[in-house]
Amino acid sequence: MDSWMGHKLDVGEDTFITRWLHLYGWAINIQHLPETEVYRTSKKDSNYLKQMFRWERSTIQSHIRYAFQVKQIYSSFFVARTIWLRLLRPLITTIHGVIWALTMWQCPLFA
Repeated sequence: MDSWMGHKLDVGEDTFITRWLHLYGWAINIQHLPETEVYRTSKKDSNYLKQMFRWERSTIQSHIRYAFQVKQIYSSFFVARTIWLRLLRPLITTIHGVIWALTMWQCPLFA
């Protein structure tokens, strides 16, 4: 089990330290240089879909924790808006899908 300063780190929790820094008021800066490259590896076989679901689950868990544990995000409208829009994306997508299906049922393209 991984832990940091007495806090348990969940599997796939790569944002724990960032959240901790925000919680205690530290400033986070990014140093971007042309020679800096960040890679993310992905599966090349049938496990790709499972990996995508794990990444999605980790992202949602991280955003939920940010929304309810780190109150400092609300000092920046853009950050708070981005987190809440990301959390509402499944609901908004479902609503769009249902409305699209109802529209196609009521007014089919090839009637």
